Amino acid sequence: FNVLAIVPRDSTVETFALAVNSAAMGMMFLPGDWRTTPEKDIKDLKSLSARQREILTMLAAGESNKEIGRALNISTGTVKAHLESLYRRLEVKNRTQAAMMLNISS
Repeated sequence: FNVLAIVPRDSTVETFALAVNSAAMGMMFLPGDWRTTPEKDIKDLKSLSARQREILTMLAAGESNKEIGRALNISTGTVKAHLESLYRRLEVKNRTQAAMMLNISS
């Protein structure tokens, strides 16, 4: 799946409208503090282990921790540990931001 817009819950109506219009035109819309440079994203992604890239790809495809664990034959606790490590390495706060980094760099 591809995400074109992220709108925080506390956004104004104007910001929401701008996000919808941007997405309708095929443009990406992200909150200011989520924006990163593609060069940094690519460098960060290249520093990931093969397993971390595999988990990130599955996360970006919308798979749950349970689904990732089953597919890779690892526990959900191990999936969570990998995700926490990914978040720190990529300097993101959550699944959505991590998936966005993969989509931006692809």
